[in-house]
Amino acid sequence: MATSPLGPPLAYAASNASGTVSILDTGTLTISTPAAPLIAPAGVALTPDNVYLYVANSGGNTVSVVQRNLFAVTNTIGVGKSPFGIQVSPDGLFAYVANQNSNTLSVISTVTRAVVATIPVAHMGGSRPQRPGGVCDQPGR
Repeated sequence: MATSPLGPPLAYAASNASGTVSILDTGTLTISTPAAPLIAPAGVALTPDNVYLYVANSGGNTVSVVQRNLFAVTNTIGVGKSPFGIQVSPDGLFAYVANQNSNTLSVISTVTRAVVATIPVAHMGGSRPQRPGGVCDQPGR
């Protein structure tokens, strides 16, 4: 889920089963679900300028860049297997994507809209592989 810090009080929630991102107006508590070609969206993040949504499509191994006002997909970026969690950096320059089934973190430049790094997630021991499911950006660290 992502919330809008600017403009109307909106929250965005990915619905994997329906292939949609719902928009909740937190002022009126109404929900709308605009159409967009998404493949099993699992996570959503909003750019700090409130212009674009980055949607992790776990069913398509992609991230969709969605222009928020028109709810139109402007770019589709290939990432690792089963992207799940996604976060845009506070400065808006990068999006970080946790890829569950490839055990990697993809770093996307929001300027070029391309993957600029793929970082393996270390195995922490035990019999089960690690599967990253979320991303948290901690400013100042």
